[in-house]
Amino acid sequence: MKKYRVILTGGGTGGHLYPGLAVAGALKERGDVEDILFLGVRHGIEASVVPSEGYRVEFVPAKGLGGGVFKKVEAVMLTCMGIISAYGKIRKWKPDLIIGLGGYASVPGVIAGHMNKVPILLLEQNRVPGKASRFLAGKADIICVSFPDSGEHLPQKNVEFTGNPVREKIISADREESRKKLGINNLCILVTGASQGARSINYAVLDALRKWKDNDWTLVHLTGKKEYPAVAREKESVLPGPCRLDYRPLAYVEDIHEYYAAADLVIARSGATTLAEITARGLPAVLVPFPYAAGGHQEQNARWLESAGGAVVLPDNELEGLSGIVEELSSDPKRLDDMRTRSRGAGKPDALRLIMTQVDKLLNTGERSSQ
Repeated sequence: MKKYRVILTGGGTGGHLYPGLAVAGALKERGDVEDILFLGVRHGIEASVVPSEGYRVEFVPAKGLGGGVFKKVEAVMLTCMGIISAYGKIRKWKPDLIIGLGGYASVPGVIAGHMNKVPILLLEQNRVPGKASRFLAGKADIICVSFPDSGEHLPQKNVEFTGNPVREKIISADREESRKKLGINNLCILVTGASQGARSINYAVLDALRKWKDNDWTLVHLTGKKEYPAVAREKESVLPGPCRLDYRPLAYVEDIHEYYAAADLVIARSGATTLAEITARGLPAVLVPFPYAAGGHQEQNARWLESAGGAVVLPDNELEGLSGIVEELSSDPKRLDDMRTRSRGAGKPDALRLIMTQVDKLLNTGERSSQ
């Protein structure tokens, strides 16, 4: 039996990396994949997370095209250096397939893979594909998109609506076991600003604590590592003594699947991977799109789930309304149940299986498309 070698290229943030880890896990289980390598950027989340998940990661230079003229020139130069570096690694490693994970960090590996005539599959997480995916689309044999209308923004015919892959443990985590393990036996609200944390959400939650302190809730607040010290200090002044609210600020957790399983409501940004995880669990959500996301993609993502009935969208500049919205939802179990059903209906828990079907096509043929 032929043994395959696969490179997953990209990262930078959890939104790009975690779908790649889900795919890597499925590749590992196939039995015919002998080696998996991640190509990322040294300053990205992949530098710490990929090794902790048991995979090898190597780094290439790359930078996004944000900022003024000089920053754009710097980004182009770094990315060109990254292409040269990735080209050498790919020539040496000889992969049978390259999977691009989206974002600027995926550009060097995908371009170098195309130059080496390696079959390429792209994952696009957002409803409106980002600049990197639009730029790389012509180099890809298959593009797997996460939303049914994403293909409208890509001219290629090789677009497959698969959904965004979610790690199996997020889907399979048992609610009762997780709640018991975490010591939760009441309404659980999970606040997360994704892998980087979200300062505006953090402070909106701290402001709301004064109003929420007498509610019989467990409030798990994932602040982000940089923000945690400030939130922990502020907690002491906002909640100086005992109260009914069980407030748990945490910098970061590895076992996010346990918290999703335990939660009744999520307050979060609206990156595509976060939405995939929320809908895979069928969780109601209050979504606060990051206002500076490129192309307004978080707003687009959030409005999609809101239109499906699984979420309430709260703009970042209206976060003073957070406490009232959460009080309203928490006091209406029937509405939460309806949102839960609609969230689950919007999800694609079989996304990983659908993506692996496309992986099979490229591994089994070993041929590039005619593009």
